[in-house]
Amino acid sequence: MKPKLRRLEVIPLKGGFFLKDPLGISEGVFVSPPALSLCLLMDGTKDLSDLKAEYFRLTGYLFKDEVLEQFLDTLDGALLLENENFLSALRDLKNLLLLKGVKEIRRVKNSEKLEIS
Repeated sequence: MKPKLRRLEVIPLKGGFFLKDPLGISEGVFVSPPALSLCLLMDGTKDLSDLKAEYFRLTGYLFKDEVLEQFLDTLDGALLLENENFLSALRDLKNLLLLKGVKEIRRVKNSEKLEIS
């Protein structure tokens, strides 16, 4: 697994940062400054051991495997990683919007209105 953080808005807040999803698919998450530093290393080229090593090289702090995995699970659950979970949610959203659009068009057609609502 080589985690890649999606393009997100980073909003500075007291005590940390809010990672906001510009697409609105996720509600986002609040992260500490050290966690944001770790996120910035998630470019899709490093596996978990590479991330740990690079973070240790930069900060002198070594994450335990379970802490790193739990953090990645949190990001993944929030759909902030560019992976199959996010792509699946994006497809579902697109399908929902297309389905809604089809229903709107049918409703307009069946009522013989020429306007789009």
